[in-house]
Amino acid sequence: MSISLASFKRAKLVFACSLLLPIATSAVATELRPALKMPKVTQSLLLDVVSAGERIIIVGEKGHIIFSDDQAVTWTQADVPISEMITAVTFVDDKIGWAVGHDGHILQTVNAGQSWTLQRDGLGAQAEANIRQIKDSKVELIELKTQLHENTDELLTSELETAIDDVQWELESAEKRSQTAPIANPLMDVYFLDAKRGWAVGAFGQFLYTKNGGIVWHDATDMIENEMGLHLNAVTGSADGSVYIGGEAGFLYYSHDAGETWIKAELDSESTIFDMKASSDGKAVYTTGLQAKTFRSIDKGVSWSALQTNVKFSLAGVAIENADDFMVVGAGGSVAMSTDGGRAFALSTLPSRVSLSRAMVLKNGQYLIVGEGGIHTFSPNAAEK
Repeated sequence: MSISLASFKRAKLVFACSLLLPIATSAVATELRPALKMPKVTQSLLLDVVSAGERIIIVGEKGHIIFSDDQAVTWTQADVPISEMITAVTFVDDKIGWAVGHDGHILQTVNAGQSWTLQRDGLGAQAEANIRQIKDSKVELIELKTQLHENTDELLTSELETAIDDVQWELESAEKRSQTAPIANPLMDVYFLDAKRGWAVGAFGQFLYTKNGGIVWHDATDMIENEMGLHLNAVTGSADGSVYIGGEAGFLYYSHDAGETWIKAELDSESTIFDMKASSDGKAVYTTGLQAKTFRSIDKGVSWSALQTNVKFSLAGVAIENADDFMVVGAGGSVAMSTDGGRAFALSTLPSRVSLSRAMVLKNGQYLIVGEGGIHTFSPNAAEK
């Protein structure tokens, strides 16, 4: 199964919107280019928006990160060391935050988003993974061939020969990958419980975690069942240590112990989840995604209730004020708001009908929404019905 990064980013937005033996190979060096400062950056494709204290931070295409200190009246473009699509951003306080994006990159800021450093080079990590795969495969081949040579059982011989073929294929694939520029799958979302513990998810089942603020990122894919490598699009949580991840084909897991163990949620849907948000008090969690399928949980992810948004397009983002007050946005300029936990929705459509990705509430009561065409302000009374 394969998908181009360009196609994947567009699908995310429109429908919402991974030294024992000598090695005869060399990893190909990657070159990172910083994001260019653009005069019309606020009109570019933007994918996520969050607040860090009084500051608002938005991320999007070509490594664009912008921030505002006056409630979205004026904007400043941040210094960013990469020019790849940035898909999501999160903050733990008014200074420290992380952003993730294409090529598996992870960025960090310690000055409220004014400047960013590359914390994880996704392309470099993939090149290192290719080399480790070559080493591991060569060691495994030696062990399997030794067992085959010493074996006298005919059935076991057949199993060993099959295993050798499989490992040989993995070795040849890793060697081939190591001879070309590395390709890393995009990360689609990031969430930090505090300044130390965080999670990032992405295409083809990528699932990373850190316990030291991102100094080291570990592969967590063996903590969940995702043998098909379903895309993971969303990760969120609440201060009580609950964490949730959602993705393709209704994939949904939750943890009540800050990611130490994970439980598969019983979601009566195979619709892809594009976004999830939990209320700060942990009393409610919302998911939304393909075909506008939207769900709510009030027992920390154990059970989920379907909500009837009556939106005809797929939804990409959830903005939540409290356990009962939230909105969802998506394709066709769709905006659906609820103040009673999703029992009823007020529907609106932006006049431009562009695809929307994320939203947040401004102090003046208006909503700041990002997506195609950049930044949009939304007032329920002024929007086209």
